[in-house]
Amino acid sequence: MSVNDPQRAIEILDVQANVEHPDSPVPCLYLLDLYRVVNDKPKYDNLRERFVIFFNENVPEFAALTQENGVLHVERYPYWTER
Repeated sequence: MSVNDPQRAIEILDVQANVEHPDSPVPCLYLLDLYRVVNDKPKYDNLRERFVIFFNENVPEFAALTQENGVLHVERYPYWTER
């Protein structure tokens, strides 16, 4: 992943956002965080919906993260990082 270049990182990981049945939630979590960093709410919302369906995990809505000035971290999902 490109350091300090969120747009380049998105280009690299964006392929994972369109995988029909993702094997791992980790690329999606990174993408969700990157979408928030670049303030891309439509892509965040779309991937968030898919993430909830595929992985049955709750992900904060875009507005909630903006209000909290928060960032998604893989560590919030220990079940997935232990796999």
